[in-house]
Amino acid sequence: MNSFIVALNVVLPLFFSIALGYILKKLGMYDTVTLKNINKLVFKVFLPVYLFYSIYSTDLSAAFDVKVILFAILSLFIWFLLLMFFVPLFEKDNAKRGVMVQAMFRSNFVLFGLAIASNMYGSDNVAVTSVLISFCVPLINILAVIILQYHGMDQVDLKSTLVSVIKNPMLIGTFFGFVILLLDIQLPIFLKNSISDIAKIATPLALIVLGGTFEIQAVSKNLKILIATVFTRLIVVPAVFVGIAILLGYRNVELISLLVLFGSPTAVASYAMAVNMNCDGELASQAVLMTTIFSIFSMILWISCLTGMGML
Repeated sequence: MNSFIVALNVVLPLFFSIALGYILKKLGMYDTVTLKNINKLVFKVFLPVYLFYSIYSTDLSAAFDVKVILFAILSLFIWFLLLMFFVPLFEKDNAKRGVMVQAMFRSNFVLFGLAIASNMYGSDNVAVTSVLISFCVPLINILAVIILQYHGMDQVDLKSTLVSVIKNPMLIGTFFGFVILLLDIQLPIFLKNSISDIAKIATPLALIVLGGTFEIQAVSKNLKILIATVFTRLIVVPAVFVGIAILLGYRNVELISLLVLFGSPTAVASYAMAVNMNCDGELASQAVLMTTIFSIFSMILWISCLTGMGML
């Protein structure tokens, strides 16, 4: 019952924000042009500020487990390379390829990681999760930009891809977050509080915009892709990498952190990035929504099983 409540408390708020965006669109509160403009604002301002603050507020010295960090980073690289090789074998549309790879690769670790870990072990015992977030999220964002830039361009140009990666607003936010953190620069209270307030806007607004772009009628034409994406993101990925983590001896907060890294739904920011990098935004919004909905059940399954086995 506890795992069920944890999953509901983490996932349902996200789902309700998406539902609100969908309802507001149906009520005529905004049109497609407005949504696109707000989406640009989320992508270029709110999400970068959110990533900056999440890294700036991380305590790297609290729990620095090199083995866990290296395992997570190596696993992400391997999964990235496998997807870049295998997805094009099954999907011919380049715009859809980029979205599929990103959806199967990019988890909502920032939103789900600390929430689930702190609910299970207390907010004072999640330093490992925070450190993993500070290392894995920048890597995930960099690889996501490469994925979408590679598939969103008519012709692949290494130089333009590199420039696009460097100029990506979310990577800029991540970079400055690390610079301020590593240099141990203390921001003035008024500035820190302002940044914190802006960061809090990012996720709810991104979810509402996502809901406003969702079209139920369009799901049927992407049904096969969505089934493959949801099953891979929520079942296959955690089964493989969490299974390896168990064999390596990881337990408790380390294991729950890795479970959320590999088993949480597709990141909300995936939609904003897909739209801004010429990939299939409609499919991206559907992938986020469907993985979020079904993660309610998959997270309950994973947490219940691992708890029953005495590993959490």
